[in-house]
Amino acid sequence: MTAAGFILRQLYAFLLPSPPVCGFCGARKAHEEDECGNCIEERERLVCSTQKDGAYACYYYDSIIKDFIHRFKYGRQEFLCEEIAREMEKLISRNQIKADYITYIPLHRSKRRRRGFDQARAVADALEVLTGIPAVSLLVRTKRTQTQAQLSPEMRKQNVKNAFKSKIDDKKYQENVIILLDDVYTTGATMQAARETLAESGIKTIIPMTLAVSTYGTDV
Repeated sequence: MTAAGFILRQLYAFLLPSPPVCGFCGARKAHEEDECGNCIEERERLVCSTQKDGAYACYYYDSIIKDFIHRFKYGRQEFLCEEIAREMEKLISRNQIKADYITYIPLHRSKRRRRGFDQARAVADALEVLTGIPAVSLLVRTKRTQTQAQLSPEMRKQNVKNAFKSKIDDKKYQENVIILLDDVYTTGATMQAARETLAESGIKTIIPMTLAVSTYGTDV
């Protein structure tokens, strides 16, 4: 979803509102701005209060958050990017993170065709609308990698080795602070490969950020 698409969706929702529901569990709410009584305690239990290898995350990858991410990625529920962007905007505000651009870890074109959209790009575009930080595409995935969940930590590193190529062809971004988005942080292999590619292009400050971080050795 592009930033323009996000704005059009918000306008459509304003003109033709549907009954508000919780994006995480689907339960009805009296008002859109209300916290969901069905899952607020569970989400509070899963709030991530620490960083992992310098990466910021909103939640631990378990329970309702795990189900939510699966619906977003594999259920073609692209509109859930708005819920994720709101959580990340809170994370940025809570940690007083200052950045010049938002970028993301892209899908390979074959996987993007299969899923119907690139979930990280959708979140980046929605987050731009909420924060005013421009979302830019700085990476391309050149290698069709295996699903990380099937691999050991060492195999994950090899799986994503040389998987990305930088799209940066000038010095415009080198002195800027870049937020790098992905959905789940597990061993950090994918995030590290993407960070290294950006760093090789001269970007000095990269802030990894995900919706969830795993503490159970699993990936999605």
